[in-house]
Formats: sequence, structure tokens, C-alpha cells
Amino acid sequence: MIKLPKLSRQRIIDEPELSSIDLEWLYFAGCMCGTGYWGWDQDDDLKRFRAIVKGHFYSAQNRRCCYCSVEIDENRRLYDLEHIIDKNGRGDLMFEVKNLASSCVQCNLSKKTKKVLVVDSRPGDPLPEKSKDYLILHPHYDEWSSHFKFDKYERIVPRPNSKKGAFTFSLCSMDRRNIVRLADYFRHPHRPTAETILLDLYSPSNTKRAEQLNALKALAISSGYPDAVAIVGIVENDIALKESLLT
Repeated sequence: MIKLPKLSRQRIIDEPELSSIDLEWLYFAGCMCGTGYWGWDQDDDLKRFRAIVKGHFYSAQNRRCCYCSVEIDENRRLYDLEHIIDKNGRGDLMFEVKNLASSCVQCNLSKKTKKVLVVDSRPGDPLPEKSKDYLILHPHYDEWSSHFKFDKYERIVPRPNSKKGAFTFSLCSMDRRNIVRLADYFRHPHRPTAETILLDLYSPSNTKRAEQLNALKALAISSGYPDAVAIVGIVENDIALKESLLT
């Protein structure tokens, strides 16, 4: 039996077909109205631009978030058309397709307006078009699998020598997604309690880790699922590694 590789987000190598849209009008309207124009629903060209680009990248990215590579739902309300360089700082790049990609809501909300460029740019500067120009993993210039991987528990793990992977992981708060993934192994009705304990355990300010580890062990045993017991061992190793790095 052939073992297929784990799929991940693909680098975007082509651009959407936008010949039916008056791009000059969009650029003009964006400059005149500011970044608030992006959310307008009264402009047909704008609505079609957003729909075409969002759908194109959804497919081109293998239906996966441009940052964390987690599958995104086909319902367009459940994922975002993301400005890689935030539009609030570079409104002139609002309709530049190489500054756009499809992202999950969590990554988009975590990233917000944070710095993504090695060297800050100003309105009117050309769009940086090389991987080395970006601190963050760029969906048009970087392969996801060169900077990240999924472990056997489906957690997102930056590759050891990837500064971009580590930076993007932190910027998009992917650690929370990983913690929630571990809680899934506890299953209902124990899962919500497990998630609460795990979020506390991985918190940098936690001062009761031993007590909470014991609580997690007890919950895993009472759940009756061997996978949950195995997860406790993974968490203990993670915590021990974190503490060793701090001493």
C-alpha cells in the first residue's frame, strides 16, 4: 500500500484572472477613500475582486491557511483574504495580489498589524518581492514545508534551523492551536477540562505546573483512553524541555 505524504500549503505560483475587473478604478478608489474602502459592499468591482482572489488562493494553497497550513473550510465566511503587509500601513498595496493570500481567522487575528518586513517600507515604495525581505513565511515566496512540519499528533512544528518558521509560529500564536489539538485526544466529555488545564500548563506565567500535571494525569486515566495517557507523557516532556531552557 502506497503511503501518501501529509499535504500542506503549496507556494502560490500563479495569479488570479482579473481581466474583467477595473483595477485602475479600485486603486483610485482605495487611495481616495482609504483602507475602509476594502470592506465596502456597494462596489461591484470590489466585491468581485475579493471573491475571485479569495477563491483562487483557497485552491492554489491546497485549501490550507497560508501561515499554519491547517485546512480551511470552503465556506468563505470561515477564512480571510489576508494582507501580508498590513493595509493600514500600506494602503497602496491593498489590491496588490502578491500581498494577498487566504488565511484562517485565527492566524489573521493573531498577526493583525504586526511587523513582517526585515526593513520597514513606506507608502509608495515598491512591493518587496524576495523571500529574504520578509521576517514572516510568505505564501508567494516560501514553501511551507521548508519551514514547518506536522508531528505525529498533528501539531505544527517549526523546523529547527528556520528563523522564519519560529517567527511566524510566534506571530500567529500557533502554540494555542497545538494545545487545543492535544486536548482533542481526551474526547468528550473530558475534552473541555483538558483544554483548560493544558492552556494553563503551557502558560509562561504558570506557577502550579506540578499540581496541574497531576490533574491532567488523573483526567487521562479516568477518561479511559490510552491516547490521552500518552499525551500526558508528551506534555511532561514539553514542560521539562521548557524549564531546562530557562535554567
